[in-house]
Parts: sequence; C-alpha cells; structure tokens
Amino acid sequence: MSMWRDNTTEAKLDELFSSVESYRNGTEFKRLMKFCAEFHMVGAYNAMLIDTQRIGVKYALNISGWRKYNRRPKPDTHPVMILLPFGPVDFLYDVSDTEHIPGTPEVNYEKELEHIANPFKVEGKLDPKVYEVFLSNLKYLGIKLNSRLFGGSTIAARICREDGRENETIIYKGKPRGVIFPYYYRLSVNGNETDEEQFASICHELGHYFCHHLEPPNDSWWEQRYVSYEQEEFEAECVAWLVCARHGINSTNSIEYIASKCNKIPQIAMGTIMSAVDKVDHLFVKMNASESPLYKLSSEFYHNYTGKRR
Repeated sequence: MSMWRDNTTEAKLDELFSSVESYRNGTEFKRLMKFCAEFHMVGAYNAMLIDTQRIGVKYALNISGWRKYNRRPKPDTHPVMILLPFGPVDFLYDVSDTEHIPGTPEVNYEKELEHIANPFKVEGKLDPKVYEVFLSNLKYLGIKLNSRLFGGSTIAARICREDGRENETIIYKGKPRGVIFPYYYRLSVNGNETDEEQFASICHELGHYFCHHLEPPNDSWWEQRYVSYEQEEFEAECVAWLVCARHGINSTNSIEYIASKCNKIPQIAMGTIMSAVDKVDHLFVKMNASESPLYKLSSEFYHNYTGKRR
C-alpha cells in the first residue's frame, strides 16, 4: 500500500462506514474514535480495520510477535487482518485468542504491551526537536509554512493555493546543494498560539490537504473531493484530534467540535480520515527527498533535484 496514494482501499473502507448504520450513531462513533486514538500498536487506519472486524481487541500481534512472549494462537482462532505499508496483508491475534506454549517459561507481557498500546497516560508536550522535523517535512508536500499569521482566537490557521518558488540548501548524495522547491500551498498559522496549539491547527489544515478537499497541483496528485463545508470541517477536525490524541496532545477545540456534532454525524469518509492521520504521523520521521510525494509527483521538483527529466 502506497503511503501517499491508495484511493481504492480508502474508498472501500469509506463505503463500509457509510453502509454500516451503527457507525453513524454518535455513541458508536465516539467509541471508535477513542479506540483509534488510544490503540498505538498499529496506525490509525489499521486500528479502524481491526475495529470493523473485532470490537474489544486489547493487544494484537502476529504469530511471530506472540512467540516472543511464549504464546501462540488457540486452535481454530480467527485473526484480524491489517494492511502492510509496502506489502499485502498481515494477520494479528488478540491476547484473548492466544495461549501459553506448553514447556516454555511464563512471560509477563502485559507491562510492555500496555506501554505500546497506550504510551500516553497524561497530557503531553511536543518534543521541540521532533516538532522541528515535522515542520521541516512540510516542504516535501509542496507546502510553505508561514507562522506569522496574527489574529484573534477565531483565526487559528488556513491553507490556500500558492504558486511560489524558493531556493533551499539540502543534502544531495552527501553534499549540500541548492534546490528550488515549488510551493503549491501556503499554510499560515497564528503566531500568537503555543507550539501545541499551532500543532493542532496545522494538523487541521493537513486534514484538508490529505482528505483531498483542496484543488491538487495537477491531476497526478489526487482527485479533489467535492463535499459540503460541514463534511470538510468535520473530517479535518477528526484528523487533527486523532493525531493530537495519539501523540498525547490535548486538542480541546477539536474534541469539543466533534462532540457537538456526534448526535448528527455528517456523511464523512472514515477510510480517508484514517489514511490522512497515518500520513500526518509519517511527517514525524525525517523525510528523504527521494521518498517524498514532491519527488514522486512533481516533475518540476524531480528535475530541480536530479537534473533529469522523467
């Protein structure tokens, strides 16, 4: 599954969510969101897949993962299926579907797996170094960050089309090299906010970006989704809240907005939302230019970076 383009799989999950009436219920929706926010053993997209197959999963590992704890699947147990980033699928088993392997030492797995499944017990703060990596990766999405948007509390951030160019020095084959970055979007964030508030606002705008609410730079990037303003805002806020929650950041505005809508959930695309969350999460790891969507989808950047034409 491509990190940046997997429209078919997303559409199938979106179709499932739309057709299953229980997920349209406010209580069930909040339960699903809470599970995907707190279940850190897999990404948000796969957490959604797990929940659609088996409600109540606590710890989920594949056969080799459970073998480390001297456990194995019980006979006739049915696994849950997840998607692998660059492969087909993997099969996971909940702890309730496993048993101790006879003749091996008992291993206390709960303490370690509890930390993996839910590492953020309290409201957290952003690590400045990690946040710096996150912000530096935006340029590889064709996004120029402007942190000097000043306004009141009602103006947090906004993203809009941009046709800018900017030269920046990056490392190419171990040597510094000036490369012209095409900026297709400008993401402006309120400079009066704290890092955590700015992060939540940026995640909201990235929700619009990755949920394809925006006009693409060209047709090779994505097909723009024409949905209502209410649906756009709900999807973007779901992305922002889930990303913040999975990183231990309290995003008050997002959860209040979502809670206010939970009795009347708009026709949202859950597969698209969960995929967007995982793509935002991917920005916490320093991105190589050759692995970025800008390199893969922008002929202009590819030429600037490599000196070659596709």
